[in-house]
Amino acid sequence: MDTAVTPVALPFRLGTRTVRCCVGMASQGCAWVRPGRSHAYPAYRRAAAFPDSALKAVTTLANHSVLWFMIAAVLASRHGVTRRAAVRGVLAIGGASFTNVLGKPLLPRRRPAADALPAWRTLSNPPTSSSFPSGHAASAAAFCTAVTLESPRAGTAVVPLAATIAHSRVHAGVNWPSDVVGGVIIGTVVALGTLRWWPHRPLTPAKARPHARTTTLPAGESLVVVTNPRSGVPPVDPTDEINELLPAARTTAMAGDVARKLETAIDGSIHAVGVAGGDGSVAAVAAVAVNRGLPLAVLPTGTLNHFARRPAQDSGLLDIRYIRAGVPFSRTRFTLAALTGTLNRSRVYVQRESPELRVRVHGPPVALATDGEVFLHGNAFEFAIGPTRLVVYRP
Repeated sequence: MDTAVTPVALPFRLGTRTVRCCVGMASQGCAWVRPGRSHAYPAYRRAAAFPDSALKAVTTLANHSVLWFMIAAVLASRHGVTRRAAVRGVLAIGGASFTNVLGKPLLPRRRPAADALPAWRTLSNPPTSSSFPSGHAASAAAFCTAVTLESPRAGTAVVPLAATIAHSRVHAGVNWPSDVVGGVIIGTVVALGTLRWWPHRPLTPAKARPHARTTTLPAGESLVVVTNPRSGVPPVDPTDEINELLPAARTTAMAGDVARKLETAIDGSIHAVGVAGGDGSVAAVAAVAVNRGLPLAVLPTGTLNHFARRPAQDSGLLDIRYIRAGVPFSRTRFTLAALTGTLNRSRVYVQRESPELRVRVHGPPVALATDGEVFLHGNAFEFAIGPTRLVVYRP
């Protein structure tokens, strides 16, 4: 029976020189051969195969984005920017995967001939779908871009891993370099697209005028803070962090009648009130602060934090925004404009400022709510800026 053999160049040392010779053997890799001895030392082959095994392992772990979901779980274990980075990263992976599913049938492409590569570089179960675009590269780029948008520090840790996975797809012979480039472009665009409907808001203090001096609160002394553990996306309980930053402050969780609970907590030792939550929580606590004539400390932990981020808080004007019901398909058009980031050019969305606002409802009474909290029913409502000014602490 004939046996096919492949000539392989093997380097060996003869005196002080390195000599390469060809011997008939199966393609197993190169080894050092010493003349006059009957055995060889395959150290060269083992050293060369190690990075191949590592690349195969990491690219396999990235199947179905398992690797990125594991990293997202680690990031989400801590509240704050890393948790938001995990949520944005997972959403970006979903968008990139959906785009990838649509793109492969539309742009069919044969994968590289992996059988031409050495066995230790190829995958045991290579994919059979279209080569373009690379789904692994798209998911990697989407995740690391989304994470970097929220937390640049976490991004510096995941970007090298994403680059390794992108390289591994070409190294293993399952994608062409252009497939990887296309996947990276798709993933990056999808991640940046999340900014359309979930804008990234840097933690910058609002501008407040005029300046006013009020009671100092060293380490939170003489301060009571109302916390809302259900505020934010995802919800975050800020109590532990507040206790660490302001150890002398008193904290109370928001539940039931917030105004009555806060009024009970205010005694002669309290010189200021604080709130850690979203706009609805801030509004409820601010009303108590105005009634008691106490300054307010706002710790924004909500989703949008309009109060804390408003450029000017002393304009004496209401920020009014509404949807025009008389325009055909106003709700659908508003939703599309919000998703595409074109509200400022939409004919159904109106934003203006005014010192007062009167609203009259034709029909049965309706409920009035502030950030989902219903507190009044009626047909006519009037909103205006109160005469009492509220002193607000700021950095």
